[in-house]
Amino acid sequence: MIRVQFIQKQEQAQKLSLTPAMRQSLECLQLSALDLFQYVQEAALENPMLEVELPSLSSVSLDSQAAHETSITEHETWDDCFARRNEPSAEQDALSTLSSADEDSLRDHLLAQLGQTALIDEQLEPVCRFLIDCLDSRGYLDCPLEALADETGLSLFLLEQALFAIQMLDPPGVGARSLSECLILQLSQGEHFSALTLGLARDSLEQIAKKQYSELAKRFHTDRKTILAAVAVISQLNPIPAQGFGSHESSSFVVPDAFIYSQNDSVTIELNKRALPRISVDEHYRIMLDSADNAELRDYLRQKLRQANDMIQGIQGRGQTLRRLLRYIADYQHAFFCGGELRTMTIQSAAEALEINPSTVSRAVQDKYIQFGGKVIPLRELFSSSVTYGEDGALSSVAIKQRLRVMIQSENPTHPLSDEELAAALANDHIEISRRTVAKYRSQLQIPPASARRTRT
Repeated sequence: MIRVQFIQKQEQAQKLSLTPAMRQSLECLQLSALDLFQYVQEAALENPMLEVELPSLSSVSLDSQAAHETSITEHETWDDCFARRNEPSAEQDALSTLSSADEDSLRDHLLAQLGQTALIDEQLEPVCRFLIDCLDSRGYLDCPLEALADETGLSLFLLEQALFAIQMLDPPGVGARSLSECLILQLSQGEHFSALTLGLARDSLEQIAKKQYSELAKRFHTDRKTILAAVAVISQLNPIPAQGFGSHESSSFVVPDAFIYSQNDSVTIELNKRALPRISVDEHYRIMLDSADNAELRDYLRQKLRQANDMIQGIQGRGQTLRRLLRYIADYQHAFFCGGELRTMTIQSAAEALEINPSTVSRAVQDKYIQFGGKVIPLRELFSSSVTYGEDGALSSVAIKQRLRVMIQSENPTHPLSDEELAAALANDHIEISRRTVAKYRSQLQIPPASARRTRT
């Protein structure tokens, strides 16, 4: 097993340069609507300066498909070579929806381990906490460390130390920045770590997905049987470290952060006012601060006033960032909202267009939802990575699903298309996906197999 030596010495100590206002702003931005309400309520209990008005939440039911359908990743083809032991059935999916609220969150699980490892001292712990809050719903870190360094003022070295420490925590693979790194982290902590499994996980996933075992055998100077055994080991790894952990909010309902409407080739955005708590400074305590004779009381009230203003600015900034991002998405995905296909769009491209940090965009889309066309859509779904390149360029998973639906709707009902025939038809349109992926997308669209669609005459 390859051992990586953890170096913790620094010639000059560095303190976390996140100011309370910065931390407040970042936390407000990445919270879901439900979590934001809870966050504000808890803050109001500790801060008499905060006056909070919580509008009644108009909760929107989220069906099982929308709640659990995940965006296709850049490694979608690799997913096909997993044994699908990690993909729950529809029945299991419904059960997880009901029970997830009672499970420990990945965040809580990781935070509980921070004080139990010698890798993390008092200096490194706040940086680790910060990075844990940056993990996405899969348990991945999708914000480049360089971007986080620019955003926070922390040194890249310190962030790398903290990330290394997090990657040593349970579950294996947490804190990975790619599927490949996730698999390598799991291999390094298991009994099947070898030069072969490392090489396959590091730079051969595409070849594995295409079942190019003979080519891999030549490349690694071994036989096909050995390659198949190594692939079997890798296929049993967990590509989603956060799987099995609950979230801070119940997944059976969500509150959309915004509504998007399209009419006559025009797309409009309306932020959900009910998803934002209305907070202000309590005038009674502000007057008390102005007239207080006791120095200790004045210091206390000044501190609480500063915290209240930080929260107000954080929530206002959250709304402004969401509005800018949604306006960009509405313009960029104009064709989709008007009945067309979803264009490929990345966190990086959105950040560049808006001239903001990619980590800011990542936080803005985390656990956020929009309501469009009578459906609630996870905002991250609009950032689906491309899976193929054809005459029309890169296509997203959503666009491919739309094509599948149209193909099935227009098929001969007495001779419905099998998954293999659907894959072949897509290939004719320069969309190369496997039969297994077609079956997966068809299931997510809640379309039965060909045998169940056949009309008997």
